[in-house]
Amino acid sequence: MVQVSIEMAMDSAIDRPAAALQPGERIVFHHIPKTGGTSVLNVLHSLFSSEQIVTDTTAAKVKALPPDRRRQARIYSGHMAYHDVDAIPGRKRILTFLREPSARILSLYYFWRSMTDEFATGRPGPQIAKRSTLLDFLRNDEPIVRNHINNGLVRFFVPGGRNAASKHMLTTPPQDLAQQAFDRLRTYHFVGFQERFDEDFEAMLLSVGRSRQPAVRKNDLVSLHGSDPNFQKVEREPITPEIEEEMARLTAADSLFYRMAFEAREELRPQLG
Repeated sequence: MVQVSIEMAMDSAIDRPAAALQPGERIVFHHIPKTGGTSVLNVLHSLFSSEQIVTDTTAAKVKALPPDRRRQARIYSGHMAYHDVDAIPGRKRILTFLREPSARILSLYYFWRSMTDEFATGRPGPQIAKRSTLLDFLRNDEPIVRNHINNGLVRFFVPGGRNAASKHMLTTPPQDLAQQAFDRLRTYHFVGFQERFDEDFEAMLLSVGRSRQPAVRKNDLVSLHGSDPNFQKVEREPITPEIEEEMARLTAADSLFYRMAFEAREELRPQLG
């Protein structure tokens, strides 16, 4: 498997929170699938009342919100496309987490594959994963699979990226897609990394004016296998040269983007402490 090799130097401790949210300011959690986002959202949502939370955010949903509901909202979250984030009104602190691209694809495949047959019913992605070897899954052309694994990071940060088969995604060179996504990422308030999750989770809370607290992992397979009857253990396949080749093809832009983001990690968050 192609991996991004990055020296993960330890950072100095950060202890002092940033300024609390100002009146009218909102948190936007841009949730990229299989990056630890469910764990983040469980805590972020606990900080607000139900009337202040908007989930599964899309531009259409934001537009349809009644004026009173829009004024009350303090946190928006969801697997949002580029224009969905832009549709959220007012001043906002946009947060997100990233993950090494090949690891993210493997996590998705085994997450879907570990669903029981009954739980996977009516879910096309998991059904495809359950009947496919890893190599077959990587080569699958169904849109539900393509949109999750074909440069599935950068597509959240570029115009026209919602569909992996869009003209922009198909005709733009990987290095240009990566740069466009990185330029967009630099406008965010805080960017965390799943590979540094515990540390970055606490830093994220500080960046929105909250005190440190430990993260409780949710939706990871280790905890699901022991606590959720809808998931079962599955054997992992060895990574073959053919799988590595497919991974490299599917993450050509993602790997460049991830490397750029990780190397700029300290620039992609407010300076605290």
